[in-house]
This record gives sequence, structure tokens and C-alpha cells, in this order.
Amino acid sequence: AAGCSGQPEAVAWEVSRRFSQFVRLHDELLCSHAPEVRASGCRLPAKFRLPTLLPTAADLAAEGADRMGPLQAYLDCVMASEALRAAPATRRFLGAD
Repeated sequence: AAGCSGQPEAVAWEVSRRFSQFVRLHDELLCSHAPEVRASGCRLPAKFRLPTLLPTAADLAAEGADRMGPLQAYLDCVMASEALRAAPATRRFLGAD
């Protein structure tokens, strides 16, 4: 949609997903669009590990904040590729289907 300036309006989505769902998306994209994934340079970050001691609520909140940046960067990379953005796996992941 275009705003008053004639420029497209930025669209923001908030996606709440588990790390395992990002892994599934990445695996599906590798199976269906391997050349595009390689060309895009999209890399799924390594899984974060919680400390072995019982984490506090503050520890969990900090862990979540630490995860968001790399996962957002991965999703931004996927969305920057027209082929990956249009892939059925990506559309399912975003809930666009």
C-alpha cells in the first residue's frame, strides 16, 4: 500500500516461533530452494544453550533478547530474497497461507 507520499508503507510482522520452527523452515528451504539459500548467504544461528543451573526469570528474559537479534537477521535475509520469500515453507512459517 502506498502512503500519502506515494512511497510504499513499511509492513511489520511479529512472528512468535520456537527455535525448532526456524530449524524446520531452514531445512525445508534447503530442500526446496538450495541454490537460492546458498546464494542468499542466509545462515541459521547456532542454538542457544541455557545454563545448567536453574535459570531465573531474568535469565530467561535475557536469553530471549539475545536470541531475537540473530533470528531476526536470519528472517530478514530470507525475506530479502524474492524466491525464498515466496516459498511455501516461508509463507507457512509466517502464517501467510
